[in-house]
Amino acid sequence: MNRSMKITILGCGNMGTAYARSFRKYGLVLPEDLTLIVRGQGRLAELTPLGMVTVSIDKTVGESDLVIIAVKPQDFGSVAPALASVLRPEQVVLSIMAGITLQRLSENLDHATVDHLGRAQALDGFTPQRDRALGHVTTLAGQQVADSA
Repeated sequence: MNRSMKITILGCGNMGTAYARSFRKYGLVLPEDLTLIVRGQGRLAELTPLGMVTVSIDKTVGESDLVIIAVKPQDFGSVAPALASVLRPEQVVLSIMAGITLQRLSENLDHATVDHLGRAQALDGFTPQRDRALGHVTTLAGQQVADSA
């Protein structure tokens, strides 16, 4: 049996939650392999059926294959140091934040494999697993948009 991809979503506002729901709806990830990092406990009951919900950036982030940054751009500076401390070099980090450049992401996170959704860019050290991860994310994002229409 194939292992499910492990995904962490940092920030579960409208966009982060839409990704989490799509990943579960289309069977990309099992609930135990989806970590949702939120600011507070206010949406715990709503988000718990989707995956593991936490308010802290900790070592569990380092266990994910894909980390999606879905915080508001103005909050990125405050979460970047904690996130940088737990990322592994082989993880894919995907930003869906508007206005945060790839250069800033790479520098603030001290991480080479970062990308923005929808931006075509070759990443050094790409593996089939990373390629599948980004392909699924892009496909599911398109399905989410289509489902919302």
